[in-house]
Amino acid sequence: MPLKRLPQFIEGKFIKSFIVIAGIVLGQAVLYGPSLIGQKILLPLDILAHPGAYIPPTAETAKLVPHDLILSDLVLALEPARRFAVSQIHQGRFPLWAPYQYGGVPFIWPKYSPFLLLECCTKSPVILAWAQFFVALVAGIGMFFFCRKSLRVGFWPATVCAWCYPLTGFFVLWQGYFTPLAVCWLPWLFLSVDKTVRGGSSSAPIGLSIFTFLVLTSGQLDISGQVLLGSGFYAIWCLGDTYRNEWFHRKSQAAIAMLIAGWGLGFMLAAPHMLPLLEYAKTGSRMIHRSTGAEERPPVGLAALPQVVLPDIYGTTEKGSTYILSAHKSYLQESAAAGYTGVLAMLLVAPL
Repeated sequence: MPLKRLPQFIEGKFIKSFIVIAGIVLGQAVLYGPSLIGQKILLPLDILAHPGAYIPPTAETAKLVPHDLILSDLVLALEPARRFAVSQIHQGRFPLWAPYQYGGVPFIWPKYSPFLLLECCTKSPVILAWAQFFVALVAGIGMFFFCRKSLRVGFWPATVCAWCYPLTGFFVLWQGYFTPLAVCWLPWLFLSVDKTVRGGSSSAPIGLSIFTFLVLTSGQLDISGQVLLGSGFYAIWCLGDTYRNEWFHRKSQAAIAMLIAGWGLGFMLAAPHMLPLLEYAKTGSRMIHRSTGAEERPPVGLAALPQVVLPDIYGTTEKGSTYILSAHKSYLQESAAAGYTGVLAMLLVAPL
């Protein structure tokens, strides 16, 4: 590139980056703006006034009706765990052991996640909205690069995908939980898989191991497993698309070896988080109950399909509504509504 065109190139890159980031920021500002500036707290604190929860019953609290009791874990379990982690880190100890539960148990909290480490900067719950903001940025920017570098679409299609990805039903319904944190890294993981297979970068296997580690340590292991399974299917597609009839060629074998090495190193890096979790999970009564064949969330069947297009078609668990699929022992967050990506997206995909 001639030097005289370099300023124009840099300016164009800056403008495009600004457009992508500004759209992601705007989406989060619309959803959580008051929480980002400290006017509200991104927690369902009205649940604390529910009888038997925390606040002693008074005439004032009797008038408070929780907006959505299903979100009680956010304030009754996850926020106390975060505050415990904050207290330990601020005292110079990394939170590995929870002495106040039973007789002491391993502290099963995604403490190696960069998002949750950010939440440990301060005890103030205002940080929760900024952690959510960081999640959206990582997810959206990752989707932009995946669309541009791997799918090779134009700037504006990739930008729209980057804007919309953090606003899909899965991220919105599970906001505040650990569940979507692994999915946040999905486009980055797919991008590193693509670069590893196609040989686009010598550092791609290292990136694959890093993102595998982040997927395994950022949230719940079952969701992490599904993300990694998806990356495996995508790797098979990339191998078939790149080498076609040359599966036994030296280059294809080297690509497979790099994929296995990248995933394997990621698992080894995540071992300090995974091994205590897997060992402790075997002792839980819930896991023992499941091992006998009990199914807590039985499949709903075809009745769940409309929720992908109209997520509230069966109601919600919020105040003033009734979720009529609750007989299936599932809630809105655990339903097909989490797969909602927008009516317009469905109208585009359905004819294809």
